[in-house]
Amino acid sequence: MRDDIDLQLEFVNSMLTQTVSDSFVDVSDMDARLEVYRRNFMQGHCNALQKTFTVTAQYLGDVFTSLAVAYVCQYRPKAGQLLSTYGESFPLFLQDPIATELARLEWDLKSVAIAAVDEGQECVEPDQVYWQLRSDVRLFQSDYNVREVYRTLKIKGAIGRIEMKQFYYLVWCKDEVPIIQSISQEEYRVFDFLRSPSLLGEIFDNLTFSKEIFVKVFNINFLKVLDVNAIHHSEKCSIV
Repeated sequence: MRDDIDLQLEFVNSMLTQTVSDSFVDVSDMDARLEVYRRNFMQGHCNALQKTFTVTAQYLGDVFTSLAVAYVCQYRPKAGQLLSTYGESFPLFLQDPIATELARLEWDLKSVAIAAVDEGQECVEPDQVYWQLRSDVRLFQSDYNVREVYRTLKIKGAIGRIEMKQFYYLVWCKDEVPIIQSISQEEYRVFDFLRSPSLLGEIFDNLTFSKEIFVKVFNINFLKVLDVNAIHHSEKCSIV
């Protein structure tokens, strides 16, 4: 007897490829029955993409639907995967550079909204702790002012001239609300370095930045996006 998971995977494959597996040929009118499930399956996953990438869909217009269908056919959902977690590769699937940046931003906004934040532990002395960017915070770099494009599309439903230069952002949840925070290139470098746990001494040894940048990165606002790992504790200390 075949494993239930194998049968489910074969069933999903039949829906996506519009072919009928040998396992189902003894069922009368199986292709017609599969077509009902194909439509429901495809519609459900396309709707999930539409919900996640609302502003991207607004930017692309009617072509978004055909792109969503093509994506679902090419990137098969994993067995048991929740619809809410489907679409991580969609930004890279899009060939329009603005659409790609918008989709990346929307995926990050969704990710930080559902990411779990670690519980804090008692911290040790400053010279005995590691600093690290919080796991639910995303660094975002773009060749466009994608934050302004995103906001304009949400408010006006259309965009005008797009400013093209390097922009840097932090995408994170502040008071449980996802936000897009503009940062400088130098601040981005510091936060990028802090993707890995680092002592303050290591930060100074590996990065060259001004006193003003240090004050900005480690001020009360930016401290909210950092974790502190005590050397003598396995748990993280989140500064909130």
